[in-house]
Amino acid sequence: MSIPLSALLRRHAIALLLVLVWQPLWAEDFAGFHARFRAAVGAQDGPALAGLSRLPFLFEGRALDRAGFQRDMPRLLFADAQRRCLARQAALPDGGDRRVVFCRPYAFYFGRVDGQYRFLEFAADGEDAP
Repeated sequence: MSIPLSALLRRHAIALLLVLVWQPLWAEDFAGFHARFRAAVGAQDGPALAGLSRLPFLFEGRALDRAGFQRDMPRLLFADAQRRCLARQAALPDGGDRRVVFCRPYAFYFGRVDGQYRFLEFAADGEDAP
């Protein structure tokens, strides 16, 4: 039994269409992620920040799990000056799907993990800020 060419093309077209649109349907764009991240930083919401971050999170040579991140990061990494800056500073492209926000003395890096944007890491930098 042979499948008509039109039916075969239709099946492949549907499969190709699903591949092309599937990721945009389930993957949040950076603007949506960044808005949620800014809100969590502004509220110093440790659980929300942990959920928006790649864990374990490396800090001063220690790999912080969810509990450690929630306990330490809101007060150590997101002080008043960084919260104000993160609320207004635009994210810049950093190659591929990565973004960076410069808030002296830190640079905050974001990118996709398993298709979802996450806060990846920070660097004590800031001098290269625009």
